[in-house]
Amino acid sequence: MNMIARCILALAIVVTTVMLTRGCSQEQPGNPNKDKGTPKVSSIPDDKVWTAEEVAGDPTSYMNWADSRIGRQIEDRQKRISSIAGKIKDVELRYQLMRDNLSDTSNIKSRMEMAIRRAEDEDRWPIQMAGRSFDKTEANKIIAQTARYLEDRKPLASAYDQAIERLSGMHGVLSREIGELNRLREKMALDLEAVKLTQGLEDLDKLRKTEANIAGYAKALGSMADDSLIDAFPDTKDSNSKVDIDTFMK
Repeated sequence: MNMIARCILALAIVVTTVMLTRGCSQEQPGNPNKDKGTPKVSSIPDDKVWTAEEVAGDPTSYMNWADSRIGRQIEDRQKRISSIAGKIKDVELRYQLMRDNLSDTSNIKSRMEMAIRRAEDEDRWPIQMAGRSFDKTEANKIIAQTARYLEDRKPLASAYDQAIERLSGMHGVLSREIGELNRLREKMALDLEAVKLTQGLEDLDKLRKTEANIAGYAKALGSMADDSLIDAFPDTKDSNSKVDIDTFMK
């Protein structure tokens, strides 16, 4: 391997490492894509199978092609992670609203039960509560409504916990995959150098196995449909507003 070829390969590795660290695959100043006679990455199909001769003969094009492919996968995962983080925040806000509503409902029920007992003991109707007057029928209706509200929402606490756990798990998987893709990119660079030095079929086979692993990550991301994020939300009857005593007079 002559000195010029080594310099080209080293320059390609340095440039693509910087690009991957930034989590993008657009052209940067000094990108070898701009070199005269070097094919643009966009003109090389993702499913291209490189021969040993092609890799050894044009390492710059190969490195740009490989880096672009990995860079797109990392970028796709970063976008998905951002989306999941937003979903987690949304679920946590809804969960907190439900807990607040349960606490307020329980308080309304307790206060009304105490007021009913006092009214019955003193035979003093209607009940005065929250600046309102309630006759016996209205008071008993509120007790029944609040009891039903609390009972209906008992399963939701577990559903919210499971939703947050599921979304957090997806977030963790994607984060680990980004780290693995970075590792595979580094391994590909080493495999490529071995192919260039030896031009051996065994080293080319290692390189192709690394490529296959990267392709597998693309397939895995594709199977993680956006619907899986929607499915993570619990089926809740709660609205986006807080409950008050009027909620249970309807």
